[in-house]
Amino acid sequence: MSGPVAGEKSEGTALALSLGGTVASLAMLAVGENQTNDGLGAIGGIGIWVAPSFGHWYAGKLWTQGLTLRLAAACSRRATQPSRCGRASGPAAAGRSGAARPACRGCHRG
Repeated sequence: MSGPVAGEKSEGTALALSLGGTVASLAMLAVGENQTNDGLGAIGGIGIWVAPSFGHWYAGKLWTQGLTLRLAAACSRRATQPSRCGRASGPAAAGRSGAARPACRGCHRG
């Protein structure tokens, strides 16, 4: 048996990068949330959106349809997601005048 041809990318490596990155991101998110470690939770939260593309990036494809869909979903969710106190954040938080609401005790800024 011969190994991979020089310059050829391994499908197994691409899959391992995508799955491994996603699982690691989920673990960081879970640990960050359980230990109220916002930094670790934030890294894990970002990772679950980009890690599935690690295999594509390894193969040389920088932008994928899946990445586009995940980022669009993240942006739309962020714009309508209530903050920890239950008040909306993002554009949904603005009143009819368009002015942002004052920040509440540290859960969001506007």
